[in-house]
Amino acid sequence: MYFIASGTVRIEKRTGATADAVKTLAVLEPGDYFGEMALFDQQPRSAAAVAAGATELFRLSTASFGVLHGSAGHAGLSVLFAMIRTAGERIRRLNAQVVVYDEIGKAIGGSHLLPERADVSRDRPSRRRP
Repeated sequence: MYFIASGTVRIEKRTGATADAVKTLAVLEPGDYFGEMALFDQQPRSAAAVAAGATELFRLSTASFGVLHGSAGHAGLSVLFAMIRTAGERIRRLNAQVVVYDEIGKAIGGSHLLPERADVSRDRPSRRRP
């Protein structure tokens, strides 16, 4: 897990087969953190963290988190509850985006122009390279 002391970090996800196709999921600033999921699930990263210029980070290893959680009582619980709050905020934001994308999909699917546009695409000859 990393805490941002200074600078900015973009959380990015590849959206296509090429390295050029990326979507910025979040822009994090001093006081924010990322990588907390690895403390719990030991899974591969779900997105890339990219520093935008000079950035100073503090790292909390899994072992240090275990010590903090196990022996520091109140401090460990404070960190854990902060992580839960952040996860909840991220899930709420993602839920809102899913609803928007669902509504857009329904609008496109329900459009009376969709069959007409599909016919135009289907009738257009494809360009194949020799």
